[in-house]
This record gives sequence, structure tokens and C-alpha cells, in this order.
Amino acid sequence: MHSGPFGTQYKCCCVLLLAGLALLPATQTHGAYYVDDYEVGEVGSCSLESWVSFASNKDFMAITSPSCVVRIGVPVEIGSVIQRTRAGGEWASSAGFGGKVTLLPLTNGIGIGLSGEADWDLLSGASTGGNINVPVTFDLGHGLRLNVNGGWLYDATSKFNYATWGTGVEWTLTPMVALVAEVFGQAGPRGESVSITEPRFQTGIRFTPVSKLSVNLIYGRNLNGENANWLTLGFNIGFQAR
Repeated sequence: MHSGPFGTQYKCCCVLLLAGLALLPATQTHGAYYVDDYEVGEVGSCSLESWVSFASNKDFMAITSPSCVVRIGVPVEIGSVIQRTRAGGEWASSAGFGGKVTLLPLTNGIGIGLSGEADWDLLSGASTGGNINVPVTFDLGHGLRLNVNGGWLYDATSKFNYATWGTGVEWTLTPMVALVAEVFGQAGPRGESVSITEPRFQTGIRFTPVSKLSVNLIYGRNLNGENANWLTLGFNIGFQAR
């Protein structure tokens, strides 16, 4: 697909990114939505994404995730995530680091990306795992896009490996309004709890009043594998680094 000096540089960058991230533990988020697309922004572009999620069983998540795109041979999106959660009455805090590149820009309606993420417990400093994800985007035209994800997740706490998957549809109705729906999950060792491996679901609306600001209102089901209903409110602010 790639040849010459640029192709060699591109492959080296991807190998180094994967090698570095494979040694790191993992976070589990791709913004307020879990299914990712292939795209990486322009070099120098940054964003701050934050969201809060409330569950019918009293569980809770509050997350903020800044990121910027830098050039390391090719454009690389580098970001972090800080998360505060309550599950089953127990509070936890975690932080993470991630990177993403575009392997194939949108060509004949198909784009492919590659991301890796890391996560650790803020209180103990212990690693909690690592993951790699391959998002594929299909541009179907008329403002409709299909995102398909496949990857791997390592849970350092249980020492289990999981295959991860997800499918999401984004329909841009107007420049200001888009509808999003997704289903995602993970397949683990035989005999793993159904609450861990059964599919999860989200659907919501994205409102973009100005080009650098978007707001999401999302309904979800079983986000943390507890068979609860979730309501998420999130926003994304974009800006250019100087």
C-alpha cells in the first residue's frame, strides 16, 4: 500500500506505537461513545472531551479526556483519560494514556485506523490492563457512516484476555445534528460471567451548535455489565494548539 521513504517511515511509526502501547495497561473508553472511527485530526488540533454517566442501579462514571495530534513521522493522536467511578457502592479512580494513527485514509468509502490504550489505578498505581483496537469506517453516503471495531483487551486484575468488538452507525442529519447508535462487547474465557460478555448498547443525539463544540445526550444499556440503564451527558471542545 505504501512504498518509498514515506511508506517505510509510516510502518516504523506504527510498529513503535504498537510496541510502546503494548507494554502499557489499558483504558476502556473512546469518548462518550465506545465504538471508534478511523480518523485522526490535523496536526496541531486538540480537543477536551468530558462526560458524566448515571445508572439506574446508582453506579456512576465521570470522565475527562484531553488529546492533541502531533507529527511523529505521521500524524499521531495522543491523549489521556482521568476517570472517577462508582460501582456497587465502591468508588475508584483511574488514569490512562492512548495513541491513534490512521492506517488508510478514506479511500473508495473505506478508512482504517489503529489505536492502543493504557490504564492504571490512581490510588495504588497498579496496572489494570491494556488494549489495541482497529476501527474501520465505511462511508455510505448521504451523511451515513458505519464504524466496525475489532481488537484485544488484557485485564491485569483478572489476568484474562478478551477479544473486543463493536459496530456503530452515525447519521448526520444536518451540520448541527447527528444520530448515533452502537452495540459493543467482549468475548472472554469459557465460563466467563454473562454480565461481562453480553453485548452493551448505546444510542444518542449529537448537537453541534458551532464547529468547535459538540454536546451529546446518550441512553445506554449494560455499559458496565450490570444490566442497568444509563444516561450520559457529554461535550467536546476543539481548539488549535499554538
